[in-house]
Amino acid sequence: MSRSARLLVFAVVAIAAAWLVVPRVLAFLAVDSCLDYGGRYDYERRRCDRGAREAPGRDTTRLPERG
Repeated sequence: MSRSARLLVFAVVAIAAAWLVVPRVLAFLAVDSCLDYGGRYDYERRRCDRGAREAPGRDTTRLPERG
């Protein structure tokens, strides 16, 4: 196989791999960034619900009990 034929095969395989991988990586990053900001990701609608966060306040679950 000549060098140009190998280069063509490599280019076709690289483009096909990118075509398959890039959309999945972008979807993962969308979900991950939504969760990082405290939102809830709706997989059915493919949307981030950032209003799903609890109201900001003081975390009292780790405070020692009084008494």
